[in-house]
Amino acid sequence: MARLCPGDLHHGLDTLAAKLNVRRAIGEAHQASSDSLLTCHTFVKMRNSYFDDDDKLARVAGVLTDVTVY
Repeated sequence: MARLCPGDLHHGLDTLAAKLNVRRAIGEAHQASSDSLLTCHTFVKMRNSYFDDDDKLARVAGVLTDVTVY
């Protein structure tokens, strides 16, 4: 999703969240509960900010990027 947004949103979770003004609600980085909650909040902010209609959101539905299988 971040690649389809305007601006430079191609970084890790903490950097992406900071660029979207999303703050970590609990815990520290690299803890499952904290990272998953930050991921959720970041996704919602990105969806509401850049994917404001169903057509835009449909372009990224079911798409996985940068997944490497060994």
